[in-house]
Amino acid sequence: MSCGCIPIVTNIPSFAKIAEKGRYGRVFPVGDAQALASAARSVRADQRERLAREVQAHVRAALSFAAIYHDIVATRRDPRTETGVQYLVMIDRTRRMSPPTTSRTRSTRRGVAMVHRERNGLAIAFGFGLLALVFDQLCEHFKRTGRKRFEALSDGAAHIATGLAVSLPAAPFVEHKRRFVVLSALSAVTIDLDHVVAARSMKLIRCMTMPTRPASHSVLTVSAISYVAERFWPGTQSALAVTLGLGSHLLRDLATGGAPLFLPRRIIELTRPPVALMMFMLGFFGRWYARRQLDPSRPRRSNPVVLAPEVLVVGSRAIRAVRRHDRAA
Repeated sequence: MSCGCIPIVTNIPSFAKIAEKGRYGRVFPVGDAQALASAARSVRADQRERLAREVQAHVRAALSFAAIYHDIVATRRDPRTETGVQYLVMIDRTRRMSPPTTSRTRSTRRGVAMVHRERNGLAIAFGFGLLALVFDQLCEHFKRTGRKRFEALSDGAAHIATGLAVSLPAAPFVEHKRRFVVLSALSAVTIDLDHVVAARSMKLIRCMTMPTRPASHSVLTVSAISYVAERFWPGTQSALAVTLGLGSHLLRDLATGGAPLFLPRRIIELTRPPVALMMFMLGFFGRWYARRQLDPSRPRRSNPVVLAPEVLVVGSRAIRAVRRHDRAA
């Protein structure tokens, strides 16, 4: 049409609109061969030059790229006009005609979203690490000035921030993310309840000013509580959250007076730089374990490392049963 060709098209809506219902060409019913022949014969030789010029002018005025661009601009400026309605109808038709989203496209979008969540989680974890450092310095300041109550509160806040900094890198890879983070933060402070038992007092100052930490601040306690968490809440990654929360607490205790990690009467104390490195390694381990080892599709047991004590118990029972059977035979 832009070269002056006179269109002879069927009367379907799109072709009829291009030919302006026969004004710039000829229109005939679909499937009617006689009407097609009549339409072709109706274009007389003396009319062809005039119709060709009219068709070219119509293309430049209504069907060229410049005309479509101006229609789109006018639509965006005033979508209530007839052109705006036609444009919205055209967009709707284009969306309906577009190919459906494939599984590969959906998986790619999920992968991009996962990368963004991982980066956000690492950034937030770094922020909580800095916050833990601030609370730790406040705790030391209150300790030097003798303000015991503020020392205890800042110590608890530092433990919570440290637990969040260690657990957040693993959160994007677990199924119950909110529960995972909350349980890790609670585990980082609830272990201090053993101070109440050791000090035999409910007073905050007396519990937090003991000369040494209780014997329950140990690796054995972490293992036992993690095992119980896996037994009561299997498949929810609660054991990993408890391990990270309690582990961050014990590591921080190593830099703030020491803790009996392995033996009740042997206090282990380290300086802050190696403790910070171990904190980083603990967070890296939690992230690696949640990403590579945990399997959310398992209906029950999701943490085989935590279930090692159960395997030992079941194995010992089986060995005793075999021995009893041999003695009876």
